[in-house]
Amino acid sequence: DDAPIEELVDFWAQVSGSFQQLRFSPKPSSATSARLIQFCNENEFGIAVLINVLPADAETVRLAQKFIESGPEGDLKRIVIPEVEKWLTFNSTVFTDKLLKAAQKVRDKDEYVTNQDELLALAKVDWDKAVPFLEQLSGDKSQPVSSTLAKWAYYARAVRENEENDVTKYRRMLQDIVENKELPPGARDLALDALVAEGDWTGRDEWY
Repeated sequence: DDAPIEELVDFWAQVSGSFQQLRFSPKPSSATSARLIQFCNENEFGIAVLINVLPADAETVRLAQKFIESGPEGDLKRIVIPEVEKWLTFNSTVFTDKLLKAAQKVRDKDEYVTNQDELLALAKVDWDKAVPFLEQLSGDKSQPVSSTLAKWAYYARAVRENEENDVTKYRRMLQDIVENKELPPGARDLALDALVAEGDWTGRDEWY
């Protein structure tokens, strides 16, 4: 937490630059996050190189919007703006309409599913707009992978809201999908992603 700010920025910029959705990625402590936010307030490009490790709160959203709205200045800024826009799309309501359009296109394709990240993000940032699509997909037996994706969204929300009954309910549904060898590989793979991505739980390793 008390390392020189140059070292903190260098380290966390590397973590941010290698961020992947389903890959383990360390998070800075609250004290380090506060220092990184302060750095971003004082350095225009700070938000661009640290965006994936900063907390998804109102201050980060403000800094990201400010960076985009200040207008492109040279090739470097034009290159990094898409990454900041992507973060805003998946972590705020700034581009909800974009997520909504993408969620409408979710469907099974080549044994997997299209627009997975967009639907999960919509469910996270605007649950009410996601619900109609989730209700439609969750019961669609003709699209088993899309149906599994909907169950992931319900499970993720239950975990976020600490709704134990729903956590148990949807976790069991996802476990059943993984265990059912008659289902398409894509559905089983997606269900396992959901069970891993939303955090540890008692008995997980033994069940696996």
